[in-house]
Amino acid sequence: MEREGLKSVNWVTGMLLTPAHFVRQDRYVDESVAWLVRYCLPGAGLVGGGPRVDTTRTGLAAFDPQLFVHDNGQSVRVGVVSARGITPAGEIVEISETDPVGIEIDKTALAGVNESLVYIVRTGEKEEDPSSVGDDDANPTQAALRRPAYAVRLGADPALAEHALVVGRIRRVSETLGFDADGHYIPPCAFVMAHSALHGGWNRLRADVADLAGRFSELHRTVAAYAEQIALRGVDTTADRDVLGFVERAVLALDHCAYEILDAAMPPQRLFQQIDRAGRRVAIALDLSAATRLYFRSLTGADAGYDTLLEEERQSLAGRREWSPREDVRHSLDRSEQTLGRLRRLFEALEARYVDYRINRSIDSLRFLLEDGGEGFYVAIATPGHPQRDGDLLTFDFTQMNLPGQHEYRVLLVGDGQGLSPWQVGEGFEVDVRVNPAGGFTRPLSRTVRAEDPRQRNFAVNFETPPDVATLSSLRVTLHQGGHRIRRAVLYQRGRGLIADVQEPAPSQSGAGAQSGSTQFGAAPQPGSSQQSGSPQFGGTPSQFGGAPAAPQPAPQARVDEPAPRVTIPLPPQPEEPAEPRIKRIPLRRREP
Repeated sequence: MEREGLKSVNWVTGMLLTPAHFVRQDRYVDESVAWLVRYCLPGAGLVGGGPRVDTTRTGLAAFDPQLFVHDNGQSVRVGVVSARGITPAGEIVEISETDPVGIEIDKTALAGVNESLVYIVRTGEKEEDPSSVGDDDANPTQAALRRPAYAVRLGADPALAEHALVVGRIRRVSETLGFDADGHYIPPCAFVMAHSALHGGWNRLRADVADLAGRFSELHRTVAAYAEQIALRGVDTTADRDVLGFVERAVLALDHCAYEILDAAMPPQRLFQQIDRAGRRVAIALDLSAATRLYFRSLTGADAGYDTLLEEERQSLAGRREWSPREDVRHSLDRSEQTLGRLRRLFEALEARYVDYRINRSIDSLRFLLEDGGEGFYVAIATPGHPQRDGDLLTFDFTQMNLPGQHEYRVLLVGDGQGLSPWQVGEGFEVDVRVNPAGGFTRPLSRTVRAEDPRQRNFAVNFETPPDVATLSSLRVTLHQGGHRIRRAVLYQRGRGLIADVQEPAPSQSGAGAQSGSTQFGAAPQPGSSQQSGSPQFGGTPSQFGGAPAAPQPAPQARVDEPAPRVTIPLPPQPEEPAEPRIKRIPLRRREP
């Protein structure tokens, strides 16, 4: 289109009028609006119902682009029924149901094409609106109105890219080899509210960030109180303080992100940038915390996914600080969800270390359990099929197993992780455990579990297989009256500490972290150490607060039928120092009011 700039027709003096004068004046009005959009608004793409639409009263899906695709085997017909947006050149695109546009393409032209974007191109011309014929009583036989001319194109044309708006994508269906509209695709949008799928993704991201910020904040308080308590017992808290610093940085990053993404009228680029920024800040915090990295690496023996998680965090830290726009917003949305998923896994692993399994909301997402500072270590090995309910009885069947007998196992009964705990202190239910029930009658191992904490939602039943059982092939767990509030069961096998081959560099020999006899992540104390058995560097669970230090316990003898033994993380050699006088420890007593 020939552009004359912001110049209107000179209507000041008398003149001979022709239709060209009015066409030129219309062009001036269009250019004025285009100038404002092009130079004053940074966004381009779909606009939907606009940033002022009330989402509580009107669904955003009503403003999404509507496409129809018809494939008859010989040709493909693509039509756009409604769409609203702004082209990169700042031109307005408005297509309504009364003015649909479409295109029909021979399928031979689409040979080898599996998917193609659908563009609405603003041609720059105007055409008569046939629906306005008869609206002007003075000229009933001609169109009373003119409208912008649009064209539908499949695939990108560099010459028309500035004047084209992406409204959808068609994809070849593998079953029929015909083309159909891709409902999973999200076109570029000017702001978050421009598309219902993008707005729904924003709602999920906003809720996840707020949830992570709150839970990391709770974890920070737990770790801080825990480090303070074990410091009173004479345990070295260097590693716990290092983890506390990591959690603090994560809380600040997530809380800042939660406020930055509150506005649904923000551009999608800003939303994804804030999520990436929070993920990068947490990755930097992890890189600065050697003790936290060492803890995650020590878990790789139970779940190799933590090694992959650490590698993904390193890759995110090595990435460049730049934003590359994508034609499919769905990719950016999925990437942000993956970033928050990694942060959630980091949190859950730390929560398992510092939060009692009985009140842990996300315990069923982990493949391990930690107790007594890592001395009690359990690895998840089986989950049952669908539970069976018969009146007040709830039964979980574990089948098709091949586990060694004469071993200690744990059945974890998981309650609802949402809301408040459904149990009161002292309330409980009976549990019957039958070993290899398919082999005939077996006497059940009966246990009674009771809630010991007002926040408790999970219960554990420990048992050992009978001496005459060489192989555990099946297990039946029956919950009596009161157990209907359990939603899942997981079978764990007792290990002998964290199983991992840690390759972290040895810490410096100077400072508090190099004290002789300290242990890390539940490893057994070295012979001759003054460290108490139940107090490793990452001490016990918070339920042990306030108790006197446990007496030294001899290391248990390994059995042949146990899984691979744990690997004790070696400590750096220490210079010999003169022996200090032994100090008797006095248990702490609570001061009476």
